[in-house]
Amino acid sequence: MSTANPVKDTITAVRDYLGYILRHWMWLLLAVIIGAMGGWLYCKLTATQYKATQTFFLNNEEVGVQNGLQGVLGAVGWEYSDEDQKIEKIKVIAQSDRLWTAILLQDHQGDFLANQLIDQQNLTGDIRKWQGDLANHRLTTNKEEDLSEDDRRLLNVLISAIKGDLIDDFSYGFFHDKKSGLMKIELRGLDEMLSTDICSSIYAFLSEFYIEKTVERPSKTLRVLQERQDSVGQKLAAAEAQLASYDSKNLSLWSPSDKYKRDRLAREVGILSVAYGETIKNVQLAEFVLQNTTPYFQEVDGPRSPLPRLKPSIVKWMPVGAFFAGCLALLMLILSKFVSDAMSS
Repeated sequence: MSTANPVKDTITAVRDYLGYILRHWMWLLLAVIIGAMGGWLYCKLTATQYKATQTFFLNNEEVGVQNGLQGVLGAVGWEYSDEDQKIEKIKVIAQSDRLWTAILLQDHQGDFLANQLIDQQNLTGDIRKWQGDLANHRLTTNKEEDLSEDDRRLLNVLISAIKGDLIDDFSYGFFHDKKSGLMKIELRGLDEMLSTDICSSIYAFLSEFYIEKTVERPSKTLRVLQERQDSVGQKLAAAEAQLASYDSKNLSLWSPSDKYKRDRLAREVGILSVAYGETIKNVQLAEFVLQNTTPYFQEVDGPRSPLPRLKPSIVKWMPVGAFFAGCLALLMLILSKFVSDAMSS
């Protein structure tokens, strides 16, 4: 009675499978060649993208504003918020329709960025799928109040496609590193100049819009204080002129009634002088606070020509294609041998 030897049986089975694979080596070689050609074809058919990046951080260093100046902060309407809130506001602005409307309406090489984006990214066919009647429509003005209904629809289609990442070979991202506080705008597109201009425009809009909205209320209060200073200054000048004219006319010789009028004018000048001095101090303090607490974007790196080219490497993807195709062919040969043995037993 023979005893089964598992080790010998395993070696015999492996030898059979290796022999089967070697007898069909041409299929394995063909699969490797097809896989390599597939990798080459993928590299050739994939369009070259240009990556524009803008790195920056929010510089909001505040001077030591204590006691009285803290009261001035409240007086000019300054509101404190922590760093996370500020970053979240910037993120919201970076993804807003308002930002992309302003960007797409900008001039670019004699045309509007919206029209350039359609042409450079070959979006006519995509727009035909999204909104058929707008496929051949182009913007003719960049003034929002003059935009037609079709202009607004086209802008909405483009903005939705950008935010939804629906445009082939075009992407936009906004990133924030919590550890370093750095923020990065990254834009990829088929045209180098267009990618650079859009990236730079996004940074400029973010900086201007965020700072404008951040200091809008205190700036308005400062303007009110300045107007009040001008008003008090004009009243003081008029009162001083009236007092000087009164003294010159009476040659310092007054009747009791005249003396009363002169004292009233002098008292008015004194009151206005004190009020004018207070308004000057308030304006100076408000200007100091705003100048030292107004945030600004500090640029670290910007898009510089030539931009990095993003294209699959033939050296990388041909071996990758050959490897996966060879593995698939090997698996199919093993499966074929297994089925054949099972059917013959």
